[in-house]
Amino acid sequence: FLVLEDWAHGMNFDDEEIDKERGVVIEEWRIGRGAQSRILDKQLPILFRDSRYAVRLPIGQKAVLDTFHLASLKRFYSDWYRPDLMAVIAVGDFDPDWVENAIILIQQKPDSGAFEGRTEVTQRCRATPFTHQTENIDGGRYPTCNFLVRKSLAHFHPAYLIPFREDTDLAFSILESGYPIIFAPELIVEHPPLPSSYLRPLLLARRYFYDGLLARRFPSRYRHELDAYRVFGQKIPHLKKKLYALFALSQIVFLGALLLGFSGVGLFLPGSAYLVGLVITAGASLRFANLWDLSLKDWLVFVSQLHVLPWMMGYSLFRGWCYFRGEPKFSGK
Repeated sequence: FLVLEDWAHGMNFDDEEIDKERGVVIEEWRIGRGAQSRILDKQLPILFRDSRYAVRLPIGQKAVLDTFHLASLKRFYSDWYRPDLMAVIAVGDFDPDWVENAIILIQQKPDSGAFEGRTEVTQRCRATPFTHQTENIDGGRYPTCNFLVRKSLAHFHPAYLIPFREDTDLAFSILESGYPIIFAPELIVEHPPLPSSYLRPLLLARRYFYDGLLARRFPSRYRHELDAYRVFGQKIPHLKKKLYALFALSQIVFLGALLLGFSGVGLFLPGSAYLVGLVITAGASLRFANLWDLSLKDWLVFVSQLHVLPWMMGYSLFRGWCYFRGEPKFSGK
């Protein structure tokens, strides 16, 4: 898109560079003058009758390439290379509105490093505690399923071997390089839930291993911006990890009270903290789920997993923090 925009109104004309390119174009013309070209010389006047292509191809004539002046080139560009004489033809399996909005955004804000679109969870009737879905309503999530990035900045760190945190790493690298990321709600992508599997939450918890890499490369942004949600008007980063940590702590306190033989008020307080932690953590995990379609087995598996997941996530975080301890901070170079 940026190349098309440059063609439309952003070309630079430097005498020395144009003279260098003159030789390149003449060489391209010479290479094309083979037997096939001589056949085309006979075919083109018939195939492209009553058009300029019947007389010559866009590369031009060698006599003109040898002798044209810079003023003539500029005049030709201003006469014919204009947005009102151009059209963008996009071919593929995509949403036409998304592509059109993307083109408009690039034209309006050409200096942006990336555009982050709105990602909506659809087909919620399929959602369970064992599916996975991505939502980005207010920005700051940077999912690659709806992330339009300047080509020169589109570099994933090779250490990310699975699709987790690589999109946030890419976004943080763009921001650290001095380019803004614009949230564009008009760029809408639908993200239906992935197929339900009892193993999925356990596999997802293991992926937090890569938090160690992200934290080493972008320590400040990792602490203050990652997975931030607004609760009562306050922006809280790492909300899911904090809920899991509190629930794990409540498990320890409640289990300790049981083992120490506490009863009455001594058991009521840790028990209440445990139940509150269980309800809040479960509520956060069920916000997309279709509760009425869950079976008794689903509920039993879900509650059992809920007690294990904080520990699996914590272990993965600790392992990643140790594994990537030698990773240098991102420098933007």
